[in-house]
Amino acid sequence: MEFIYCKKRFMQRCIAKNLTDNTLRAYEEFFRSIQKYLTTINKVKDFENVTASDIRGYFIEASKTMKGITQVGYHRRLTTFYNFLVNDGILTDNVMKRVEKPKAGKRLIQSFSSSEVHTMLNAYDVDSFIGRRNYTILCILLGTGLRRSELLSLNTADVNIQDDFIRVIGKGDKERLVPISKSLSRTLRMYIKARAEYLKTRVDTEAFIISKYGRRLSKDGSNSIFRQLRKDFKLKGKRFSAHTWRHTFAKAFLLNGGDVFTLQELLGHEDVETTKIYVTLTDTEKAQQNARYNPLDNRRWEYY
Repeated sequence: MEFIYCKKRFMQRCIAKNLTDNTLRAYEEFFRSIQKYLTTINKVKDFENVTASDIRGYFIEASKTMKGITQVGYHRRLTTFYNFLVNDGILTDNVMKRVEKPKAGKRLIQSFSSSEVHTMLNAYDVDSFIGRRNYTILCILLGTGLRRSELLSLNTADVNIQDDFIRVIGKGDKERLVPISKSLSRTLRMYIKARAEYLKTRVDTEAFIISKYGRRLSKDGSNSIFRQLRKDFKLKGKRFSAHTWRHTFAKAFLLNGGDVFTLQELLGHEDVETTKIYVTLTDTEKAQQNARYNPLDNRRWEYY
């Protein structure tokens, strides 16, 4: 059985499942990597003879240039790949059952500090539409934890300021409703008014977040917002992106007393283990949380 045939069958399954373009690209990148290695051991055309030892050899080779967390992701994709091939009757032996998952160092989840948040929220002249739009983007990210793709794909019909929720289509085409806080509601109302005025002389669009040309804001357009912020305020030392705002929302939610299970629903995570990544606290944050919630000093846990 040729590897290329197995890959083709698997990618057909991914497309049929309506996986996102990002997921499909990630699988294509993974397949290029594993195919390159299989070529070196002459097993591209006899894929059914690939052994657990061959797969371990691939990860040994990959470890020379690949981060541990990437190796873990590739192990997960290989496991999904083999599960499909066995379940679909293409292969009879699932060698991944005998291949141990590579170890990865603990991920350090970066988030913005309170001073950085204040600096960026006060960066824009909200009397101009672009300034108002950029300020609104930051408020949405900080107030909801939306992914960038979720934010940019929002339509006006998805933002319900009467009932205070945003309809979000997340990974796997799954829908969830994210609450709108009072502060965010005020910001959205002002943006909606400014957006309507701005579009009077432009082509109308259903996109909620729009470019200066009145079209849906692109990924490149959103990236330029963060690049300019970083440049203007000489903010260094961390990744400036929508995902760092997502981390900031999650961490602040927990530090303010929120629970990880509600956070899981708000972020749209399938597995609470993914959400638990955000529980990593600095020593200062641990001390602050301990002072706030330690049962010896705070007697609110006593029920009378």
